[in-house]
Amino acid sequence: MSESNIKILRVKCEGAASEFCQGFISQENYKAWLDFNNPYSFSMISPWDDFCREELSLDGYCEINNVSHFTAINLDHCNLEIQLEDRLLFKGSYDSFRGLFDEEETLESNSVNESKDYGSWVFPKNAEYPEWLRERANNLVNQEQVMVTIQTDEYFSVEEEIRLEEEFDFNKLGIIRLCTDEIGFGVDFGDFINGITYNKTPFYFEFPGGVGSCNKPKFQ
Repeated sequence: MSESNIKILRVKCEGAASEFCQGFISQENYKAWLDFNNPYSFSMISPWDDFCREELSLDGYCEINNVSHFTAINLDHCNLEIQLEDRLLFKGSYDSFRGLFDEEETLESNSVNESKDYGSWVFPKNAEYPEWLRERANNLVNQEQVMVTIQTDEYFSVEEEIRLEEEFDFNKLGIIRLCTDEIGFGVDFGDFINGITYNKTPFYFEFPGGVGSCNKPKFQ
């Protein structure tokens, strides 16, 4: 096809985001964290990052990621801008974006869930989930391994270009979704957008590494 017939579709995504890490630490390390107190710390990230560096001899919080690890924008706080050549087609929230499709199921059928590619499901088989999770939370100091979840506070603006050799059709758009309740122990820390799809082809956003402050670590 002639280059003159190719059109460029630009999809910009911005909003509150996180670097998301989950991994296991030993019971001894968990107890050491409970006792950790460094009044001279000047960390711009978090006491947890200090602990990982000073007590665990790691390069930082992001090294504890043997269960899951990704960087992406939270869907609940995501804003999209879609432009075809110089014409703005859409600008608004993800919820507003969903309303553009002819059928409610179209966006879901066009989208892909890649949670399993970025994290592992480590919940034990045949366990009664709510009771198991509650008992585990009440007895963390007795666990051989403790799962820690850390999220950074970020704001990212990313963009992807798609070369179209055909007429643009909104109903061919989808997203690449990451669902935190499908990894780790299944606790929901939100859904995230990692990229878009067009005509079933994935296009991934390129995110910088986590640079924001860490939320308080959550242990399970």
